[in-house]
Amino acid sequence: MVIRCKTYCGQLKLVGTEAAEERGMTPPPDSQRAIDILAKSVYRDLKQHGYTRADVVAFASAILEQLTNDAKTQSAAPSDSAV
Repeated sequence: MVIRCKTYCGQLKLVGTEAAEERGMTPPPDSQRAIDILAKSVYRDLKQHGYTRADVVAFASAILEQLTNDAKTQSAAPSDSAV
């Protein structure tokens, strides 16, 4: 997983592995470190823009909901090998 984080007034841009490879970017050697840095950066950005602890928790919950929905969508999609 490649993570590139740029914040502009609270807007976050993430680049996934496939998109990164298309752009000629290489994955960081320590993706867990990159994830930790991203989390810290997002948290700081939210706090700097006046979001409360409850808002940050709601944001984290929304991320988890997106992940859950994505997993459900992928598991419900027909398999290419099922043809």
